[in-house]
Amino acid sequence: MTSATALGILLALILQFVTSFNGISQDDNTALSRYLVPLNGLKRPFRREGSSVVKPFRNFATGLVDKDKLWLLLPWKLGKQEKFPIREDPEAVNVGSSRRSIHSTKKIFMGAYPYKLQGGELHGFAMAEMACRESGEAFFGDGGFRALLTSHHRPLDKIMPRHLSNLPLVNLHGDLLAKDWQDFLYGRLANNTLISMDGSKEEISPRWNWKYYWLGDGYRRTCTSWTSSYLMDVANVIALDYENQEVVHDIASCSSNLHLLCYSVCEDYDQFL
Repeated sequence: MTSATALGILLALILQFVTSFNGISQDDNTALSRYLVPLNGLKRPFRREGSSVVKPFRNFATGLVDKDKLWLLLPWKLGKQEKFPIREDPEAVNVGSSRRSIHSTKKIFMGAYPYKLQGGELHGFAMAEMACRESGEAFFGDGGFRALLTSHHRPLDKIMPRHLSNLPLVNLHGDLLAKDWQDFLYGRLANNTLISMDGSKEEISPRWNWKYYWLGDGYRRTCTSWTSSYLMDVANVIALDYENQEVVHDIASCSSNLHLLCYSVCEDYDQFL
C-alpha cells in the first residue's frame, strides 16, 4: 500500500511538471527593452536570436519587417521605378544660371524617410543608416543614402566633411534647398520644399503642421544614442520653415513620432560617391 501511494504521488508530480512545462509561453524567451514604455510599431520585444540581420533582396527593405517600423515593406511600383534622383523636367536643367550651376557640380541630395519614428525605434545610429540606405535602394535602386543624425562620435560640425560643406543642398527633384551646409543649418533656405522618398512633397504650412526631423546634438540630446523612447529623454530636432525660409531648431521628447532625414552626395544623376 505504501509503495502504491508513493508511486501515485510520483506520477502526480511528473504530470504536474509536464503540464507546467508545456504551459510556458514561447514569448518568455525574450530580452525586454531597456525602458518599459511601449513603442508604437513594435509588435513584441526582440528575441535574443533575432539580433542578426540578413541583407534584404534588392528593392525591398525586409531586414526586420515584423519587429519595427524601420523595416516595413516599402511599396513596390512595378514598372515605375525611377533612376535617382528624379527629374521633374529634363529641360529644366537648362533654365536659369543658378539651376545650371547646381547640375554642373556635386550636390547633397536630401530626402525624408517615408515613416514616422520614435527616437528609440531608430535602434541606434547604424540601424538608422541602414534604414536610409535600404529605403534609397527600394525606391531608386541606389543605396548611397545616409542618415542625417548626430552621435557621440559624429557631432553636428563633423557630419559633413569640410571639403563637401560648400556643396549645394537639393531635394530629390534637384531643386535648390540651400546654397551650402551652413546655410541649411543656420542660414537661409531657397524657395523649394523637401520631397519624401515615396514621392510626397512637403507643403508650406503653419507652424502647428510642420514636419520635425530627428537630429541630436552629438552628446546628451540624442535619445541615448537613438535607443530610447522614454518620455523624459529628449533630442534636438529641426523643422523647415518654408514661409520664412529658415531652419528652426527645437527640442522634442524621444517618445515623439517624428521624421528621419536622409542624404547622399551625388555628382551626376546616375552616380554616387
